[in-house]
Amino acid sequence: MGLASITSAETAMLKITILVRRVTDASASRLNMRKRAPGNNEDAERRTRGWIGVDLDGTLAKSGAVQTEEIGPPIDPMVKLVKKWLAHGEDVRIFTARVNPNQGAFDAIRARRHIEAWCEHHLGQILPITYEKDWDMALLFDDRARQVEHDTGRVVGCPLRTDFKAHRNTITRSCRRIEESPSAFNTGRKRWRDSRRK
Repeated sequence: MGLASITSAETAMLKITILVRRVTDASASRLNMRKRAPGNNEDAERRTRGWIGVDLDGTLAKSGAVQTEEIGPPIDPMVKLVKKWLAHGEDVRIFTARVNPNQGAFDAIRARRHIEAWCEHHLGQILPITYEKDWDMALLFDDRARQVEHDTGRVVGCPLRTDFKAHRNTITRSCRRIEESPSAFNTGRKRWRDSRRK
């Protein structure tokens, strides 16, 4: 089948497909914001040191926000630490699932705007925001993460059994709430979904 046999409709569909791919790739790269600073020696040195990821909810800001666009008040010790890193020229990024476009591109864009405003207000500048790790990430600060010893699989800090027990208790409590009052749970979920759509 040669090029001459392609109809104008197929050509139009091919052009539309290419355009959609370009727009999707551009919006995905904009959402993840994986841009490098313009290069000079200082930036090259920063790049070799890697970037520091800081989780938002429960690490940099207090958790417990009712709606997705709400961000809790800052946690002072962590905010001071981030400001110190920034003063020393470190590449610090907000590492949060709030901007994951797989949970809804519109919600991710809206969350990004609120996080940027929060950063500017509490940190004095807008930090890059991402939901993905890459090879350049040097450190991650997250209230849910547990450090694992390199190449051994051993968990550092509290015993793994304690983590599993806490996780199991959380799941059990959630299941009990649903069993006790499924209609209240569904109503609450519906109210939460409706508030996100506004």
